[in-house]
Amino acid sequence: MKLIIEYAVEEGLEAVEGQVMASNSNMLSMCDQLGFLVRDDPEEPGIKMVRLDLKNDPQLATRLPI
Repeated sequence: MKLIIEYAVEEGLEAVEGQVMASNSNMLSMCDQLGFLVRDDPEEPGIKMVRLDLKNDPQLATRLPI
């Protein structure tokens, strides 16, 4: 995941976004630890939306724990 975030920063992307099954507690935990905003998908029960804002913190990738 750190490589994905580093690549996104290098490419100038504003965010990394995805969908995670609500039952996937390991992935949701990792996203939470990395600073992703985790919320329910209003259109799909059992799915969480995850988003990491990069535009306000371009040095984020250098501080990731993984």
